[in-house]
Amino acid sequence: MIKAFKFLIFTSWVVMLGCDNKLDIKPEDTLVETDVFAEEALAERALGEAYLQLARASVNTTFTLADFTTDITESNDNEFFNKFIDGNLRPQDETIADFWLSYYSAINSANGLITNIPRFGTYDQEIQSQHVGEAKFVRAFAYLKLLCLYGEGALTKNMAGMGLPLQLTPFAGYNEDDELLPRSTVQQVYDQIIKDLKEAAEAVPQSYGTSSSANLDNRTRVTKGGAHALLSRTYLYMGDFEEAADYAQLVIDQVDTYELTQDITELFPDNTEVIETNMTKEYILGYPFSFNQMGSNNVSFSYYFKLSLWVDENFVNAYPPEDLRIATLIFEGDTENNQHIVEGRRTTAKYSHPFGRDNVPMIRLAEVMLTRAEALARTGGVNQESIHLLNTVHQRSNPTADDLVMGDFADSQQLIDEILRERKLELAFEGHARYDLMRTDQPLRNPNVSQDHKILPIPQLDIDISKGVIKQNPGY
Repeated sequence: MIKAFKFLIFTSWVVMLGCDNKLDIKPEDTLVETDVFAEEALAERALGEAYLQLARASVNTTFTLADFTTDITESNDNEFFNKFIDGNLRPQDETIADFWLSYYSAINSANGLITNIPRFGTYDQEIQSQHVGEAKFVRAFAYLKLLCLYGEGALTKNMAGMGLPLQLTPFAGYNEDDELLPRSTVQQVYDQIIKDLKEAAEAVPQSYGTSSSANLDNRTRVTKGGAHALLSRTYLYMGDFEEAADYAQLVIDQVDTYELTQDITELFPDNTEVIETNMTKEYILGYPFSFNQMGSNNVSFSYYFKLSLWVDENFVNAYPPEDLRIATLIFEGDTENNQHIVEGRRTTAKYSHPFGRDNVPMIRLAEVMLTRAEALARTGGVNQESIHLLNTVHQRSNPTADDLVMGDFADSQQLIDEILRERKLELAFEGHARYDLMRTDQPLRNPNVSQDHKILPIPQLDIDISKGVIKQNPGY
């Protein structure tokens, strides 16, 4: 089944931006919808395109933004990075529009599947339901990322704030007679994300099997564990810690499918010479290296262009001296992977291939374990299970470290702070830090960035095309 997902660039119904500042009504396709969604093989190719659209949106600057706007990395005096770091973005900025369009393209691909497979599908009903469930996961993932980037107060529990236009059907382009969608509230967007993920969890399999090809499917296509893991993350972002803990436990309980990789170098293998395609059982969802071959604008090349962006030395010093993550996941030196590194600077080794042919984790078990640890500490105070989960993740990279015990923490906040510290060290360079700082009301790299400017402006073009129906975020 995985063969259908290896760069099958299918005839797309994704809306493209025209040069006349309007959106084209409908692209011409070589196949009509009744053909595309009638047969399992063609529908699966269309599903592969939806996954690929999500990968394209997720493994560029939207991924790296979560770290380079925090104290994990620092940059030279680079205008591109600085406008994000300092919150000096404008609604007219092209990059802002690119983020928006990329995720809505993935949403639109998913909407095509969700709407049309039940209408035109003639193949096995169970497989149809699975395909629709996978598409709902893609849609939910894209909306969650957009909400974190653009949602007014989405990470600070402002559920009445302006969220996103909720497009739930295939979009063929703006028409003068159409009723334009305003921004739904943050709560309404979260509700839709949760609905999609719960329905996805009911429809997708627990596993695609145990063969080597099925194992890759288990890591790159959504399973029940993937849907539950993203539900756990969603509830954590909402501040619903009981639900976050419960859904995390559903994932942790799948011991035959997911386990911590004991050798952390197996998670992020050295790809400098031979491309390593394996994803370990710690991966719950990732983008395989084949999805990450989109020219030079991929995560490892664009993120760690060595002359502009490097690991902050204070962040490196936050690791314990004996921590294996320093030795194995952070390069230092003069030249690495045929790319120049500024003398005395460091870069991450999580993505080591010089042209970005790396697997990219979107969700892995360590995150889920730390989510449950944090959620339990927030609801139940200092507790043994949170400490056990924290010890398990920490001692993987610090095998000689002493166990933390309940007496080490005077109150729940001390335990929460330690869990957040471990989360930052463990998940660095994986697209989490910015959102963890925002949801815990901590400053970004530039502490002077206002609350309004911690979220991105809505692209001005979309406001203009909607004739003001789509409202701008405060402060822009």
